[in-house]
Amino acid sequence: MSTTRTDFIALLVATLVVLGTLGSPLVGTSAAVQDQVAIYDSVGGSQVSTVTDGETVYIRADDSGTTNGTTVDVTVDNDNGGSITVTLYDDGTAPDPTGGDGEYWGSFTVSATTTDDANDTLQVAKGNAANVTVDLDGQGDGDSASVTADYGPVPTGATPTTTPPTAPSTTCPSPSTNRSTIRCRTRRVTSRSATRT
Repeated sequence: MSTTRTDFIALLVATLVVLGTLGSPLVGTSAAVQDQVAIYDSVGGSQVSTVTDGETVYIRADDSGTTNGTTVDVTVDNDNGGSITVTLYDDGTAPDPTGGDGEYWGSFTVSATTTDDANDTLQVAKGNAANVTVDLDGQGDGDSASVTADYGPVPTGATPTTTPPTAPSTTCPSPSTNRSTIRCRTRRVTSRSATRT
């Protein structure tokens, strides 16, 4: 082999080593792919933006570039500083329906009264949100999703986040007939007599 050819091959190998070390897109690396995350009412169901007390919701994430068939832990937090760790699966472990397909699934339950990390339950006050950010490949290209707690009366033991409703008015409506006037007066008299005793 000629000296020129040997020098050229040595230069080519050195260049490839340097490019590989620097992370050139030409050698040994892949460009980051934007993660996608959403929250559903069931695996394969509909995306949700609100939840009720005790409802289990499902996180689905993918980035079309992460090694499939693995698991990843993500943090789900509430607007009050509480959080839980939820494992997302792509290995066929429930709730993941198909291992190795690049779709990561996990679930958590929203509660008005308690947080229990061991059981993936997060306390979320009425009107507040549960938030999750997922970055499957760790390359800073994560995505976020959230659901807002929207349940009826605050359950016993929960801390309400809104002002309680005021007591109903005790004034009688304008009577349209004599009969309604009599009923209204009767209620007032009963109410007054109860306070006198």
